[in-house]
Amino acid sequence: MYRRGGWGFFPFIFIFFAFGIVGDILGGAFNILFALMQLAIPALVIYFIYSAIKSANNESTSQNTYSSRRSSRVRRKDTTTTVTNNNQKKIDAALSDYFAKNDKMLITDNIYFANKNNQFVSYDKMQVFYYDEEICTLKELSSAYPDLYTEIMVLLNKFAKKGYEPQKETKKDSKEKQATKPKQTVKPKSKADTFIDQIQNLNDNIENVDITNGLNQTCDLLKRIELVDKEDGKEDEKLNKLYEYYLPILTGILDDYKRLSSSPIKGEDFKKCETQLIKTLNLINQALVTIAESLHDNDYMNLNADMSTLESLLKKDGYTESPFKENKNG
Repeated sequence: MYRRGGWGFFPFIFIFFAFGIVGDILGGAFNILFALMQLAIPALVIYFIYSAIKSANNESTSQNTYSSRRSSRVRRKDTTTTVTNNNQKKIDAALSDYFAKNDKMLITDNIYFANKNNQFVSYDKMQVFYYDEEICTLKELSSAYPDLYTEIMVLLNKFAKKGYEPQKETKKDSKEKQATKPKQTVKPKSKADTFIDQIQNLNDNIENVDITNGLNQTCDLLKRIELVDKEDGKEDEKLNKLYEYYLPILTGILDDYKRLSSSPIKGEDFKKCETQLIKTLNLINQALVTIAESLHDNDYMNLNADMSTLESLLKKDGYTESPFKENKNG
């Protein structure tokens, strides 16, 4: 007799077990894939190191040497033992000298050899680094990756025989600092400094003591004027005339005087010009003194005005006696 619903639980049970099995299969596959990825990453690192060291060997070796090395790599066990026994002392001596002056031996920008605590012991205790991550020592590398170890030993033998030159480490930090370091700009000379230099150059080798002393006084006054001008920071019409008219005329006069004084013929006219130049220097120095003192005229006026205002306010508020107050006893 047919019963309704006899298949009711079977589809559910089938689907449950079916998906459970599939889930286990997928989960196991992902676990295997994850494990393979973990194994693949160090394998890729070793491959990159092997390629870099092999490339370094090829750069310093001819095609014939490459062929012989390739055949020696087929007889890996014999070659490695021979290299280690015969040349270990030479390699260690060369590396000891190298690491006395360097912290690492660069193979490429990202692959290098270094020592623990920067203390060289022997070549097999050196550590291999990839992107600043320690991979292993050369001794550990010899059993796990014999081909790579053979290439390294070939490279170290060349280094011991001065047939291989390690790369020099580029100091990126210093380059960046130089790039970011602002360029030092040379400040332009002030007008006063420019004329002081000209006058001092013209004053060289002048035999007349009065002219020399007068020009030295001119330079000293210009220095004082420049100091006051820097403190004030305002444009002054008197200084504009000084730098645009007075001093250019003076330097022109001095230039002509120096030219005439170097002439082998000096008559009465030269002596008259020399006497007139001394008077001119006295006049220009007097003018410089007047200009220097007048630079503070506005400051004195403002100061007097402020003091008068304060005095008036104090008198108005009754804090001081007025000079016009009547004398009660009079």
